[in-house]
Amino acid sequence: MIKKIPRAFQVLIMEASAMEVFFWIVDLQIPFMMIVIGLIFRKWAPKKINSVTGYRTKRSMASQEAWEYANRRFAELWLKIGCLLLALIILIKLLFPFNSAKLSLIINLCVVAIMLLSTLIVERELKEKFNY
Repeated sequence: MIKKIPRAFQVLIMEASAMEVFFWIVDLQIPFMMIVIGLIFRKWAPKKINSVTGYRTKRSMASQEAWEYANRRFAELWLKIGCLLLALIILIKLLFPFNSAKLSLIINLCVVAIMLLSTLIVERELKEKFNY
C-alpha cells in the first residue's frame, strides 16, 4: 500500500523542483542569448560604423573594413561558443548533481569569462589583420 506524502514534504519537493527549474533557466540563458545574437549578427550585422549597435571597440570602429570583419567574426564566435556552452552546460548539469546554487555560480562565472575571451580573440585578430 502506498502512503500519501505529508503536505510539508510535498511543499519542499515542489520548492526544490521550482529552484531546479530556476537554475536551469539561469544557466542556459546566456548561451541561448549568444546563439540568438550570433544568428542576428550573422544575418543583419550593422552595415555602417555607429555608436549604438554592433561590436563597438576602438579597433573595430577604426575603419569600415575592420568594422565589417569584427562584426562578422564576433557573430561567428558567439554562435559557435553559444552552441558549445549550451551542450556543455546541459551535460554538466545532468552528469554532476552538485548543489544547484553553487553549480550555477560556477557555470555563470565560467560563461562570463568565456564571453570576455571572445572579445579578446576578436581584438587580437583586428590588431593582427589591420595593425591598429
